Amino acid sequence: MSKTLVISHSPVFFEGLKTIFKEDTFILSLEHDLGKKLIDNIKKIKPNIVILHQSYFEFLSQELTRYLKDNHSKIKFLVMGAKNKNNVDYYIKQGADGYLYEDTDMNSLLKAYQDIKNDKVYFPDDITQNLLKNFSKKQEQLTNKEVQLMKYISDGFSSKEIARKNNCSVNTVNVHKFNMKMKLNIKSNSELFRYSTSLAYK
Repeated sequence: MSKTLVISHSPVFFEGLKTIFKEDTFILSLEHDLGKKLIDNIKKIKPNIVILHQSYFEFLSQELTRYLKDNHSKIKFLVMGAKNKNNVDYYIKQGADGYLYEDTDMNSLLKAYQDIKNDKVYFPDDITQNLLKNFSKKQEQLTNKEVQLMKYISDGFSSKEIARKNNCSVNTVNVHKFNMKMKLNIKSNSELFRYSTSLAYK
């Protein structure tokens, strides 16, 4: 059973989720402050999933973004908002595990929620195609060895495991990771993992 915190201005949306996913626990937050107050609420509730349902665009605070990224192994982040490319790009950069349009159909909502629960990512087909195109351009910068390592990263292998599979040192793997992050403008190993699973090999 999963515990999900729903940040929404619509009690109707919240009640709909509770009706559809009866086996899970849903908690509604009407918090307007997407910063410290929300972080305190998340720490108190300890949800597995946070769903941000937006009727209009809002920036996340730097503190919230950092908190969600630092706790990505424990908390998954799904956004439901407008069909707007800038909005989508923004939330992907902030680490969202999924994005749904407000007018999404029931089957897509069901699949998105189940995928997020199962530690996968979910984006509509048009978003996925754009991400893949962008990845293809960036991937051209990577060497064949780096592309091979990216596949191992997307499968969740540690640097030690990758080193064993490639008959090289852990330091060599970490150097490759550093070079990939520099080429792809990625700051951390968790972002590199998220990038590989979201865009390349799933």
